[in-house]
Amino acid sequence: RAEALAAVEAEIHTLEEKLETLSKAMEVATQTESVGKIQTISIEYATTEQSIETLMEKWEAMAHE
Repeated sequence: RAEALAAVEAEIHTLEEKLETLSKAMEVATQTESVGKIQTISIEYATTEQSIETLMEKWEAMAHE
């Protein structure tokens, strides 16, 4: 169980790093007014946030078992 929790935590951490990268990419896309990139990054950002939320719920459920 501890290994499973650690794996979920690692995945959350990886996705949080991805959000940082996407935020930086969004800044660049906004500065260059690249509408297509802004849309693509926004969708990927939202999807990544949802994945983190799902993993957090999974982690909480596992931690309380």
